[in-house]
Amino acid sequence: MKKSLCYLICAVVFSSIATFTFGQSKYGNTPEDSVKCLENLSVYKVYYDQKNFGTATLNSWRWVYNNCPKSSKNIYIHGVKMYESFLQSETDSKKKDAYMDTILTIYDQRIANFGEEGIVLGYKGVDLISYKPTDYNKALGFLEKSVTLLENSTKADVLSLYFQAIVFKYKNNEIDQKAAVEYYGKIMPIIESNITNAKESSKKYYEQAKQSVEALLINDVKPTCEILVSILKPKFDATPNDPELLKKIISTLEKQCNETELYMTAVEKLLPIEPSAKAYESFGDMMYLKKNTSKAIESYKSAASLETDPVKKAEIFVKLSKLASGSAAISYANQAIAQDSKNGNAYLLIAVEYAKGASSCVAGDEQAAFKEKTIFWLAADYCVRAKNADPSIASTANNLLASYEARFPGSEEIFFQGLKIGDSYSINCSFSGTTTVRARK
Repeated sequence: MKKSLCYLICAVVFSSIATFTFGQSKYGNTPEDSVKCLENLSVYKVYYDQKNFGTATLNSWRWVYNNCPKSSKNIYIHGVKMYESFLQSETDSKKKDAYMDTILTIYDQRIANFGEEGIVLGYKGVDLISYKPTDYNKALGFLEKSVTLLENSTKADVLSLYFQAIVFKYKNNEIDQKAAVEYYGKIMPIIESNITNAKESSKKYYEQAKQSVEALLINDVKPTCEILVSILKPKFDATPNDPELLKKIISTLEKQCNETELYMTAVEKLLPIEPSAKAYESFGDMMYLKKNTSKAIESYKSAASLETDPVKKAEIFVKLSKLASGSAAISYANQAIAQDSKNGNAYLLIAVEYAKGASSCVAGDEQAAFKEKTIFWLAADYCVRAKNADPSIASTANNLLASYEARFPGSEEIFFQGLKIGDSYSINCSFSGTTTVRARK
Protein backbone atom coordinates (compact mmCIF):
# COMPACT_ATOMS: atom_id res chain seq x y z
CA MET A 1 0.00 0.00 0.00
CA LYS A 2 2.76 2.45 1.01
CA LYS A 3 4.79 1.60 -2.11
CA SER A 4 1.76 2.18 -4.35
CA LEU A 5 1.07 5.49 -2.65
CA CYS A 6 4.71 6.52 -3.07
CA TYR A 7 4.69 5.64 -6.78
CA LEU A 8 1.48 7.62 -7.30
CA ILE A 9 2.82 10.68 -5.50
CA CYS A 10 6.11 10.55 -7.41
CA ALA A 11 4.29 10.29 -10.72
CA VAL A 12 2.06 13.30 -10.15
CA VAL A 13 4.90 15.33 -8.62
CA PHE A 14 7.22 14.79 -11.59
CA SER A 15 4.31 15.58 -13.91
CA SER A 16 3.72 18.80 -12.00
CA ILE A 17 7.36 19.87 -12.18
CA ALA A 18 7.45 19.09 -15.90
CA THR A 19 4.37 21.18 -16.64
CA PHE A 20 4.92 24.01 -14.17
CA THR A 21 7.13 25.95 -16.59
CA PHE A 22 4.21 26.15 -19.00
CA GLY A 23 2.29 28.37 -16.58
CA GLN A 24 0.04 25.80 -14.93
CA SER A 25 -0.04 27.33 -11.42
CA LYS A 26 -3.31 26.01 -10.04
CA TYR A 27 -1.24 23.75 -7.76
CA GLY A 28 0.78 26.63 -6.30
CA ASN A 29 2.88 29.66 -7.11
CA THR A 30 6.24 27.86 -7.06
CA PRO A 31 7.43 24.39 -8.04
CA GLU A 32 7.84 23.65 -4.33
CA ASP A 33 4.22 24.67 -3.61
CA SER A 34 3.09 22.53 -6.52
CA VAL A 35 4.96 19.49 -5.21
CA LYS A 36 3.46 19.92 -1.74
CA CYS A 37 -0.04 20.41 -3.13
CA LEU A 38 0.06 17.35 -5.36
CA GLU A 39 1.56 15.27 -2.59
CA ASN A 40 -1.33 16.08 -0.23
CA LEU A 41 -3.88 15.85 -3.03
CA SER A 42 -2.68 12.34 -3.86
CA VAL A 43 -2.55 11.18 -0.23
CA TYR A 44 -6.08 12.29 0.62
CA LYS A 45 -7.48 10.95 -2.67
CA VAL A 46 -6.03 7.46 -2.11
CA TYR A 47 -7.56 7.25 1.37
CA TYR A 48 -10.82 8.87 0.25
CA ASP A 49 -11.30 6.25 -2.47
CA GLN A 50 -11.00 3.60 0.26
CA LYS A 51 -13.70 5.44 2.27
CA ASN A 52 -11.10 6.05 4.97
CA PHE A 53 -12.02 9.46 6.38
CA GLY A 54 -9.54 9.35 9.26
CA THR A 55 -6.95 11.87 10.48
CA ALA A 56 -4.45 11.29 7.66
CA THR A 57 -7.14 11.86 5.04
CA LEU A 58 -8.49 15.00 6.70
CA ASN A 59 -5.05 16.51 7.32
CA SER A 60 -4.08 16.15 3.65
CA TRP A 61 -7.50 17.30 2.48
CA ARG A 62 -7.38 20.41 4.71
CA TRP A 63 -3.90 21.29 3.45
CA VAL A 64 -5.10 21.18 -0.15
CA TYR A 65 -8.34 23.03 0.72
CA ASN A 66 -6.40 25.86 2.41
CA ASN A 67 -3.29 26.09 0.21
CA CYS A 68 -4.26 25.18 -3.36
CA PRO A 69 -8.06 25.66 -3.48
CA LYS A 70 -8.18 25.83 -7.28
CA SER A 71 -6.37 22.53 -7.85
CA SER A 72 -9.54 20.42 -8.23
CA LYS A 73 -13.30 20.80 -7.91
CA ASN A 74 -13.27 17.37 -6.27
CA ILE A 75 -11.78 18.95 -3.13
CA TYR A 76 -15.22 20.43 -2.44
CA ILE A 77 -17.28 17.47 -3.63
CA HIS A 78 -15.24 15.07 -1.48
CA GLY A 79 -15.13 17.48 1.45
CA VAL A 80 -18.93 17.71 1.56
CA LYS A 81 -19.29 13.92 1.39
CA MET A 82 -16.80 13.40 4.23
CA TYR A 83 -18.44 15.93 6.52
CA GLU A 84 -21.90 14.60 5.66
CA SER A 85 -20.74 11.16 6.83
CA PHE A 86 -19.47 12.73 10.09
CA LEU A 87 -22.78 14.54 10.55
CA GLN A 88 -24.87 11.43 9.96
CA SER A 89 -22.97 9.37 12.53
CA GLU A 90 -22.80 12.14 15.17
CA THR A 91 -25.30 12.30 18.05
CA ASP A 92 -24.15 15.50 19.76
CA SER A 93 -26.32 18.36 18.45
CA LYS A 94 -23.58 21.00 18.79
CA LYS A 95 -21.12 18.90 16.82
CA LYS A 96 -23.79 18.22 14.18
CA ASP A 97 -24.33 21.98 13.83
CA ALA A 98 -20.58 22.52 13.51
CA TYR A 99 -20.35 19.90 10.75
CA MET A 100 -23.27 21.55 8.95
CA ASP A 101 -21.53 24.94 9.17
CA THR A 102 -18.39 23.38 7.68
CA ILE A 103 -20.40 21.90 4.80
CA LEU A 104 -21.92 25.30 4.02
CA THR A 105 -18.47 26.91 4.09
CA ILE A 106 -17.12 24.26 1.70
CA TYR A 107 -19.94 25.08 -0.72
CA ASP A 108 -19.07 28.80 -0.47
CA GLN A 109 -15.44 28.08 -1.30
CA ARG A 110 -16.47 25.91 -4.22
CA ILE A 111 -18.46 28.82 -5.66
CA ALA A 112 -15.53 31.21 -5.04
CA ASN A 113 -13.07 28.96 -6.86
CA PHE A 114 -15.15 27.15 -9.48
CA GLY A 115 -18.34 29.17 -9.97
CA GLU A 116 -21.55 27.29 -10.83
CA GLU A 117 -23.34 29.42 -8.25
CA GLY A 118 -26.86 28.33 -9.18
CA ILE A 119 -26.10 24.62 -8.99
CA VAL A 120 -24.04 24.84 -5.79
CA LEU A 121 -26.58 27.05 -4.00
CA GLY A 122 -29.14 24.35 -4.78
CA TYR A 123 -26.92 21.70 -3.15
CA LYS A 124 -26.38 24.04 -0.21
CA GLY A 125 -30.09 24.65 0.35
CA VAL A 126 -31.01 20.97 -0.05
CA ASP A 127 -28.39 19.87 2.49
CA LEU A 128 -29.32 22.54 5.03
CA ILE A 129 -33.08 21.94 5.00
CA SER A 130 -32.56 18.16 4.93
CA TYR A 131 -30.24 18.09 7.95
CA LYS A 132 -31.65 21.06 9.83
CA PRO A 133 -35.28 21.82 8.86
CA THR A 134 -35.54 24.51 11.55
CA ASP A 135 -33.19 26.63 9.42
CA TYR A 136 -35.77 26.69 6.62
CA ASN A 137 -35.55 30.46 6.14
CA LYS A 138 -31.80 30.33 5.60
CA ALA A 139 -32.20 27.33 3.29
CA LEU A 140 -34.96 29.13 1.41
CA GLY A 141 -32.56 31.96 0.58
CA PHE A 142 -30.16 29.52 -1.08
CA LEU A 143 -32.90 27.58 -2.87
CA GLU A 144 -34.69 30.67 -4.14
CA LYS A 145 -31.51 32.14 -5.61
CA SER A 146 -30.70 28.78 -7.21
CA VAL A 147 -34.11 28.71 -8.92
CA THR A 148 -33.73 32.35 -10.02
CA LEU A 149 -30.32 31.64 -11.57
CA LEU A 150 -31.10 28.27 -13.16
CA GLU A 151 -34.81 28.64 -14.06
CA ASN A 152 -35.75 25.56 -16.15
CA SER A 153 -32.37 23.94 -15.40
CA THR A 154 -33.15 23.73 -11.68
CA LYS A 155 -32.72 20.26 -10.15
CA ALA A 156 -35.89 18.38 -9.16
CA ASP A 157 -34.98 18.04 -5.47
CA VAL A 158 -34.24 21.77 -5.27
CA LEU A 159 -37.76 22.54 -6.53
CA SER A 160 -39.55 20.17 -4.15
CA LEU A 161 -37.55 21.32 -1.09
CA TYR A 162 -37.95 24.95 -2.14
CA PHE A 163 -41.71 24.53 -1.82
CA GLN A 164 -41.24 22.57 1.41
CA ALA A 165 -39.47 25.63 2.86
CA ILE A 166 -42.37 27.82 1.67
CA VAL A 167 -44.83 25.51 3.43
CA PHE A 168 -42.79 25.78 6.65
CA LYS A 169 -43.09 29.58 6.39
CA TYR A 170 -46.83 29.33 5.79
CA LYS A 171 -47.42 26.96 8.71
CA ASN A 172 -45.47 29.30 10.98
CA ASN A 173 -47.67 32.24 9.89
CA GLU A 174 -44.79 34.04 8.15
CA ILE A 175 -46.66 34.25 4.83
CA ASP A 176 -50.35 33.97 3.98
CA GLN A 177 -52.10 31.33 1.89
CA LYS A 178 -52.16 33.50 -1.21
CA ALA A 179 -48.38 34.03 -1.09
CA ALA A 180 -47.80 30.28 -0.69
CA VAL A 181 -49.92 29.61 -3.77
CA GLU A 182 -47.97 32.26 -5.71
CA TYR A 183 -44.77 30.31 -5.00
CA TYR A 184 -46.49 27.14 -6.18
CA GLY A 185 -47.35 28.94 -9.41
CA LYS A 186 -43.68 29.83 -9.86
CA ILE A 187 -42.40 26.30 -9.26
CA MET A 188 -44.89 24.15 -11.21
CA PRO A 189 -44.16 25.50 -14.73
CA ILE A 190 -40.48 24.61 -14.23
CA ILE A 191 -41.40 21.09 -13.14
CA GLU A 192 -43.87 20.66 -16.03
CA SER A 193 -41.28 21.91 -18.53
CA ASN A 194 -38.78 19.30 -17.37
CA ILE A 195 -41.35 16.50 -17.37
CA THR A 196 -41.85 17.33 -21.05
CA ASN A 197 -38.34 18.27 -22.14
CA ALA A 198 -35.75 16.74 -19.78
CA LYS A 199 -33.72 13.64 -20.59
CA GLU A 200 -35.61 10.40 -20.00
CA SER A 201 -33.27 9.50 -17.13
CA SER A 202 -34.24 12.72 -15.32
CA LYS A 203 -37.99 12.86 -15.99
CA LYS A 204 -38.90 10.47 -13.16
CA TYR A 205 -37.32 12.84 -10.62
CA TYR A 206 -39.43 15.73 -11.86
CA GLU A 207 -42.52 13.49 -11.75
CA GLN A 208 -41.68 12.76 -8.10
CA ALA A 209 -41.13 16.47 -7.44
CA LYS A 210 -44.53 17.23 -8.97
CA GLN A 211 -46.24 14.69 -6.72
CA SER A 212 -44.43 16.08 -3.67
CA VAL A 213 -45.25 19.72 -4.43
CA GLU A 214 -48.90 18.96 -5.25
CA ALA A 215 -49.27 16.96 -2.02
CA LEU A 216 -47.82 19.84 0.01
CA LEU A 217 -50.21 22.30 -1.65
CA ILE A 218 -53.30 20.14 -1.14
CA ASN A 219 -52.52 18.71 2.31
CA ASP A 220 -50.69 21.60 3.98
CA VAL A 221 -51.59 24.85 2.24
CA LYS A 222 -55.15 23.75 1.36
CA PRO A 223 -56.04 26.74 -0.84
CA THR A 224 -59.64 27.36 -1.84
CA CYS A 225 -60.58 27.54 -5.50
CA GLU A 226 -61.50 31.18 -4.92
CA ILE A 227 -57.92 31.99 -3.87
CA LEU A 228 -56.42 30.11 -6.81
CA VAL A 229 -58.73 31.83 -9.28
CA SER A 230 -58.14 35.26 -7.72
CA ILE A 231 -54.39 34.82 -8.33
CA LEU A 232 -54.62 33.41 -11.85
CA LYS A 233 -57.53 35.38 -13.32
CA PRO A 234 -55.74 38.77 -13.57
CA LYS A 235 -52.81 37.07 -15.33
CA PHE A 236 -55.19 35.38 -17.75
CA ASP A 237 -57.01 38.65 -18.46
CA ALA A 238 -53.68 40.30 -19.28
CA THR A 239 -52.42 37.59 -21.68
CA PRO A 240 -55.30 35.22 -22.52
CA ASN A 241 -53.48 33.57 -25.43
CA ASP A 242 -50.17 32.84 -23.70
CA PRO A 243 -49.77 29.03 -23.97
CA GLU A 244 -47.39 28.82 -20.99
CA LEU A 245 -49.84 30.70 -18.78
CA LEU A 246 -52.73 28.56 -20.01
CA LYS A 247 -50.80 25.39 -19.12
CA LYS A 248 -49.98 26.84 -15.70
CA ILE A 249 -53.67 27.59 -15.08
CA ILE A 250 -54.68 24.08 -16.16
CA SER A 251 -52.05 22.30 -14.04
CA THR A 252 -52.93 24.42 -10.99
CA LEU A 253 -56.71 23.99 -11.20
CA GLU A 254 -57.15 20.50 -12.66
CA LYS A 255 -56.90 18.59 -9.35
CA GLN A 256 -59.65 20.24 -7.30
CA CYS A 257 -60.94 23.22 -9.24
CA ASN A 258 -61.65 21.76 -12.67
CA GLU A 259 -65.26 22.93 -12.57
CA THR A 260 -64.32 26.61 -12.38
CA GLU A 261 -65.02 28.80 -15.37
CA LEU A 262 -61.35 29.84 -15.56
CA TYR A 263 -60.19 26.24 -15.87
CA MET A 264 -62.69 25.45 -18.62
CA THR A 265 -61.84 28.61 -20.54
CA ALA A 266 -58.10 27.91 -20.32
CA VAL A 267 -58.56 24.38 -21.63
CA GLU A 268 -60.65 25.56 -24.58
CA LYS A 269 -58.17 28.29 -25.45
CA LEU A 270 -55.11 26.05 -25.30
CA LEU A 271 -56.45 23.34 -27.58
CA PRO A 272 -56.22 25.22 -30.92
CA ILE A 273 -53.01 27.04 -29.89
CA GLU A 274 -51.10 23.96 -28.81
CA PRO A 275 -52.91 20.66 -29.41
CA SER A 276 -51.48 17.96 -27.17
CA ALA A 277 -52.49 14.80 -25.36
CA LYS A 278 -52.78 16.71 -22.08
CA ALA A 279 -54.93 19.45 -23.62
CA TYR A 280 -57.30 16.97 -25.29
CA GLU A 281 -57.56 14.92 -22.10
CA SER A 282 -58.33 18.04 -20.05
CA PHE A 283 -60.97 19.06 -22.59
CA GLY A 284 -62.43 15.54 -22.41
CA ASP A 285 -62.60 15.83 -18.62
CA MET A 286 -64.42 19.11 -18.99
CA MET A 287 -66.92 17.67 -21.48
CA TYR A 288 -67.49 14.74 -19.12
CA LEU A 289 -68.34 17.14 -16.29
CA LYS A 290 -70.77 18.88 -18.62
CA LYS A 291 -72.30 15.46 -19.39
CA ASN A 292 -71.39 15.82 -23.07
CA THR A 293 -70.36 12.19 -23.48
CA SER A 294 -69.84 12.18 -27.25
CA LYS A 295 -67.49 15.20 -27.07
CA ALA A 296 -65.65 13.65 -24.14
CA ILE A 297 -65.09 10.39 -26.05
CA GLU A 298 -63.93 12.27 -29.13
CA SER A 299 -61.43 14.28 -27.06
CA TYR A 300 -60.11 11.24 -25.19
CA LYS A 301 -59.56 9.42 -28.49
CA SER A 302 -57.50 12.38 -29.74
CA ALA A 303 -55.57 12.42 -26.46
CA ALA A 304 -54.81 8.70 -26.73
CA SER A 305 -53.56 9.08 -30.30
CA LEU A 306 -51.12 11.84 -29.26
CA GLU A 307 -49.96 10.42 -25.92
CA THR A 308 -46.56 8.69 -26.02
CA ASP A 309 -46.25 7.70 -22.36
CA PRO A 310 -47.78 4.18 -22.04
CA VAL A 311 -48.91 4.65 -18.43
CA LYS A 312 -50.68 7.93 -19.24
CA LYS A 313 -52.15 6.45 -22.41
CA ALA A 314 -53.54 3.55 -20.36
CA GLU A 315 -55.30 6.02 -18.05
CA ILE A 316 -56.93 7.68 -21.07
CA PHE A 317 -58.18 4.30 -22.31
CA VAL A 318 -59.61 3.66 -18.83
CA LYS A 319 -61.57 6.92 -19.10
CA LEU A 320 -62.85 5.83 -22.51
CA SER A 321 -63.85 2.44 -21.12
CA LYS A 322 -65.86 4.08 -18.34
CA LEU A 323 -67.81 6.11 -20.90
CA ALA A 324 -68.48 3.14 -23.18
CA SER A 325 -70.37 -0.09 -22.55
CA GLY A 326 -70.33 -3.73 -23.59
CA SER A 327 -67.73 -4.82 -26.13
CA ALA A 328 -66.53 -1.23 -26.68
CA ALA A 329 -65.83 -0.79 -22.97
CA ILE A 330 -63.99 -4.12 -22.88
CA SER A 331 -61.96 -3.18 -25.96
CA TYR A 332 -60.82 0.12 -24.41
CA ALA A 333 -59.94 -1.63 -21.15
CA ASN A 334 -57.88 -4.21 -23.03
CA GLN A 335 -56.07 -1.41 -24.84
CA ALA A 336 -55.28 0.10 -21.43
CA ILE A 337 -53.83 -3.22 -20.27
CA ALA A 338 -51.77 -3.48 -23.45
CA GLN A 339 -50.20 -0.12 -22.58
CA ASP A 340 -49.81 -0.75 -18.84
CA SER A 341 -50.31 -4.25 -17.47
CA LYS A 342 -50.28 -2.86 -13.91
CA ASN A 343 -53.41 -0.76 -14.45
CA GLY A 344 -55.71 -2.61 -12.07
CA ASN A 345 -58.73 -0.45 -12.87
CA ALA A 346 -58.72 -1.72 -16.46
CA TYR A 347 -59.11 -5.32 -15.25
CA LEU A 348 -61.95 -4.28 -12.92
CA LEU A 349 -63.77 -2.54 -15.78
CA ILE A 350 -63.63 -5.77 -17.79
CA ALA A 351 -64.92 -7.73 -14.80
CA VAL A 352 -67.85 -5.34 -14.41
CA GLU A 353 -68.73 -5.51 -18.12
CA TYR A 354 -68.65 -9.32 -18.09
CA ALA A 355 -70.97 -9.37 -15.08
CA LYS A 356 -73.32 -6.77 -16.59
CA GLY A 357 -73.48 -8.64 -19.89
CA ALA A 358 -73.87 -12.15 -18.46
CA SER A 359 -77.60 -12.43 -19.16
CA SER A 360 -77.59 -10.98 -22.68
CA CYS A 361 -74.48 -12.95 -23.62
CA VAL A 362 -76.25 -16.31 -23.24
CA ALA A 363 -79.79 -15.22 -24.17
CA GLY A 364 -81.57 -17.87 -26.24
CA ASP A 365 -79.22 -20.69 -25.24
CA GLU A 366 -80.90 -23.88 -23.97
CA GLN A 367 -78.56 -23.87 -20.98
CA ALA A 368 -78.85 -20.11 -20.43
CA ALA A 369 -79.63 -20.38 -16.69
CA PHE A 370 -76.43 -22.32 -16.03
CA LYS A 371 -74.21 -20.60 -18.56
CA GLU A 372 -75.10 -17.17 -17.21
CA LYS A 373 -73.58 -18.21 -13.88
CA THR A 374 -70.38 -19.43 -15.55
CA ILE A 375 -69.65 -15.95 -16.83
CA PHE A 376 -69.13 -14.87 -13.23
CA TRP A 377 -66.14 -17.23 -13.14
CA LEU A 378 -64.57 -15.06 -15.81
CA ALA A 379 -65.56 -11.84 -14.04
CA ALA A 380 -64.02 -13.18 -10.81
CA ASP A 381 -60.79 -14.01 -12.65
CA TYR A 382 -60.45 -10.37 -13.68
CA CYS A 383 -61.00 -9.19 -10.11
CA VAL A 384 -58.07 -11.35 -9.02
CA ARG A 385 -55.94 -10.04 -11.89
CA ALA A 386 -56.86 -6.49 -10.90
CA LYS A 387 -55.64 -6.75 -7.31
CA ASN A 388 -52.52 -8.65 -8.39
CA ALA A 389 -51.71 -5.89 -10.87
CA ASP A 390 -52.39 -3.07 -8.42
CA PRO A 391 -52.57 -3.98 -4.71
CA SER A 392 -53.83 -0.48 -3.87
CA ILE A 393 -57.27 -1.41 -5.27
CA ALA A 394 -57.44 -4.77 -3.48
CA SER A 395 -60.34 -3.69 -1.26
CA THR A 396 -62.54 -2.71 -4.23
CA ALA A 397 -61.52 -5.84 -6.13
CA ASN A 398 -62.30 -8.09 -3.15
CA ASN A 399 -65.76 -6.58 -2.73
CA LEU A 400 -66.59 -7.22 -6.38
CA LEU A 401 -65.04 -10.68 -6.18
CA ALA A 402 -67.26 -11.63 -3.25
CA SER A 403 -70.39 -10.48 -5.08
CA TYR A 404 -69.43 -12.50 -8.18
CA GLU A 405 -68.54 -15.64 -6.21
CA ALA A 406 -72.04 -15.52 -4.74
CA ARG A 407 -73.36 -15.87 -8.33
CA PHE A 408 -71.33 -19.02 -9.13
CA PRO A 409 -73.31 -22.22 -9.87
CA GLY A 410 -73.75 -24.70 -7.02
CA SER A 411 -71.93 -28.04 -6.80
CA GLU A 412 -75.00 -30.02 -7.93
CA GLU A 413 -75.53 -27.83 -10.99
CA ILE A 414 -71.91 -28.35 -11.96
CA PHE A 415 -72.24 -32.13 -11.51
CA PHE A 416 -75.40 -32.33 -13.66
CA GLN A 417 -73.57 -30.47 -16.44
CA GLY A 418 -70.93 -33.19 -16.47
CA LEU A 419 -68.25 -30.85 -15.14
CA LYS A 420 -65.79 -31.17 -12.27
CA ILE A 421 -64.33 -28.54 -9.94
CA GLY A 422 -61.03 -27.35 -11.39
CA ASP A 423 -61.90 -28.19 -15.02
CA SER A 424 -60.98 -25.69 -17.71
CA TYR A 425 -64.09 -24.07 -19.18
CA SER A 426 -64.46 -21.96 -22.34
CA ILE A 427 -67.03 -19.20 -22.74
CA ASN A 428 -68.11 -18.18 -26.22
CA CYS A 429 -70.90 -15.67 -26.68
CA SER A 430 -70.67 -11.94 -27.38
CA PHE A 431 -67.36 -12.14 -25.53
CA SER A 432 -65.12 -15.13 -24.93
CA GLY A 433 -62.53 -16.47 -22.56
CA THR A 434 -61.23 -19.52 -20.75
CA THR A 435 -61.75 -19.91 -17.02
CA THR A 436 -61.86 -22.56 -14.27
CA VAL A 437 -64.92 -24.40 -12.91
CA ARG A 438 -65.73 -23.38 -9.34
CA ALA A 439 -68.72 -23.87 -7.03
CA ARG A 440 -70.57 -21.30 -5.00
CA LYS A 441 -69.49 -21.45 -1.35
